[in-house]
Amino acid sequence: MLSPWDGHHLPVARQLRRRLREAGFGVEGWFADRLALAGLLAQLARGPALAIYLGHGSPWGLDAFGGVGLAKIGASKPWRSCGSLALLACRTAAPRGSAPGFATMLQAEGRVLSCLAAVADVEQATNAALARRLVGALADGARSLGECLVRLDRELGLGIHAGARCGRIDCSGCRSNP
Repeated sequence: MLSPWDGHHLPVARQLRRRLREAGFGVEGWFADRLALAGLLAQLARGPALAIYLGHGSPWGLDAFGGVGLAKIGASKPWRSCGSLALLACRTAAPRGSAPGFATMLQAEGRVLSCLAAVADVEQATNAALARRLVGALADGARSLGECLVRLDRELGLGIHAGARCGRIDCSGCRSNP
């Protein structure tokens, strides 16, 4: 679980980490109130199976930790790919002008194998609700980010089809990767 140091995201991220621990997952909390950028990059470079970021973002990267962009990630070597990354933040999959957005480039560079990311602005409460549902699906036995999305689609009729860019989220690669 990754989160900025603010009054909205941090309590939700801590609550979700607790829920996953109670379900038997070995979950670490990479929160900006206790971890600086260098520490976060070192943790991500280890190649976690799943990382969930709940916070602020843009097509250029994550706003927390003093700004996490492609240049800072690119300078971190060696790097093992993250299995799945859920970026529950605004516009992290939106294009940067004519260039691909942050989430798209993370996949293109092999930093992550699958990514769930927004292509538009998303309300904080909506991201928090999605995070709670993803964590709930994992706690109930889902084995991948893609399986979480398929369960949510069945439950809520969202029209999300893992493996395609649809509506306000980009779920490319989610079905086939951890």
